Amino acid sequence: MRLDLGNPAHVKLCLLVQGVRFTPDAVAGVGRRHTERALAYNNSDQPLQGLDTVPGELLLPEGVVCGVNYRPDSPWCVQRQAEGWHLTLDQRPVCEVVLPERPAYYECRLSDGSPASRYVSQYSVHAVAVFLHRQCHMWAIRAPCQFCSVEATRGVNRAVHDAPHGALLTEALVAAVASEPRLRALEWSGGALADFDQGFNEAVDAIDAARAALPRPLSHHLNIMPPQDLSLLARLASVEEPTFALEVWSPRLFEQVCPGKHRLYGRAAYLRAFDAGVALFGAGRMSCNFVAGLEPVDSLIEGCWAMAERGVVPTVAVFHPDKGTPYARKPPPAVDDLLRLAGELRALHRRFGYRPYLVGCRRSSLDSEIYEGRFDA
Repeated sequence: MRLDLGNPAHVKLCLLVQGVRFTPDAVAGVGRRHTERALAYNNSDQPLQGLDTVPGELLLPEGVVCGVNYRPDSPWCVQRQAEGWHLTLDQRPVCEVVLPERPAYYECRLSDGSPASRYVSQYSVHAVAVFLHRQCHMWAIRAPCQFCSVEATRGVNRAVHDAPHGALLTEALVAAVASEPRLRALEWSGGALADFDQGFNEAVDAIDAARAALPRPLSHHLNIMPPQDLSLLARLASVEEPTFALEVWSPRLFEQVCPGKHRLYGRAAYLRAFDAGVALFGAGRMSCNFVAGLEPVDSLIEGCWAMAERGVVPTVAVFHPDKGTPYARKPPPAVDDLLRLAGELRALHRRFGYRPYLVGCRRSSLDSEIYEGRFDA
């Protein structure tokens, strides 16, 4: 497969790898009319140069949603022109882009006077994100995943609640769904408590409370550490899209990249949890998230096919070096490797009939575009 910059999915691939910069006039309305980048996690931006803020995502042609990784030296640049925004590569026009409108619920005040945006944030235009625990236990024991920026992001973004739970979280979600017709999914991230079973139960409790209160039904995706007590997996019956993040397939690199997960849970226990989930819910319900760029692409492809054979849907985020992490200087994956991976995942989707989670919503992954056939040769 060859790179085609007339294809917005290929443009997204390049932006996730190479980042993007902005002229000052292009972001003049960000934070007021357009959604600003306000993350509970994944702060990959380099220090802003001559800018107060940047958007969280860009809308590329044909509805492709792309996350923003700000890089002041990127060859990609968003510029404002009279008729809108244009994306250029080395000063050459590539396509028009749109900055998403800021959601109305960001201005909503909850019953305690706090803003709804302290509890929830907009994610990829069509979803609301909730990060239930920003104080990951893996950081507490000094064994975080080497690419994880939750603690570094927590240090610079105090506007987001460290542990949003209870009635105020539900209230914020109700406000978001009631005021934002674009929403079609809730993206829940559980983090990792010292007690994995407790964290698992708290996350499912929060989802069940939200589901009962929301003014209209939405799909729920949950990324969580698997429980030690595998009988708890039955509680995922109320969660449409449950995911456990193995991150890398190689046993050697799993220990190296994810030392806390290796020490406290273990790769073999992850595989048992996936198998137990498939036994409960059938093939195609559970997802395993990998991160492209943390291991050789051959190993990643092997892992995707191996998980698919087990009845688990492999999904892949694109690695970006985040400030404050051990991998802050690690290069992102190569464009050619991602093109090859896209072809393999498309073949896998067709063979097994799998659908990745949050199709149309994931801004830092190519799963949706691959599933939709945008990388077909």
